[in-house]
Amino acid sequence: MKTMKNQYLLFLFSLTICISSFGQVSKTEPSRIDESEVPEAVTDNHNYFFPNSFNTIWKMQDGFSDTADTAVRYIVSFDDGQNQSYTASYLPGGQAIFHSKYMDTRNLPENIMIKLKYNNNDFEMYAADLITLYTPERQVYQVWLRKDTQVKKKFFDIDAQPIDERTLPPELILFTRQ
Repeated sequence: MKTMKNQYLLFLFSLTICISSFGQVSKTEPSRIDESEVPEAVTDNHNYFFPNSFNTIWKMQDGFSDTADTAVRYIVSFDDGQNQSYTASYLPGGQAIFHSKYMDTRNLPENIMIKLKYNNNDFEMYAADLITLYTPERQVYQVWLRKDTQVKKKFFDIDAQPIDERTLPPELILFTRQ
């Protein structure tokens, strides 16, 4: 009887952990939406900043901020017609948060590559983005590293100085290659 009760309690505990974990993951996972569901202010600003964009894929992400469960942003992935792929992120009022240009890791500035190889010798650089943040306005390199099943991101300013992830906006930290 005691064993069955322990198994039942273990089952309930496991179920609670699974449900709470799922809730946390799904909260920050962007969901694909039709362009007609995107506020007009967002699409207007996007078309202003990137008038030649095509192959647009819109997503909405809610609850991305630790401090605001109702925070919403719109994310768009697109091409520019010149073999460049981008992602941009907007608030519902149309304010641009950032845009990101995908880049080949071989095109990273040499001093960033040297720092990454020296400090992360066992990791392989497999992706990079040049990100333009709008508030405050600055550019940041985001480099994705992997070793077996481990993945990590490193951030650098345009002078190749490392940036502490905690100083960046949460919208950028949650940015994933989509």
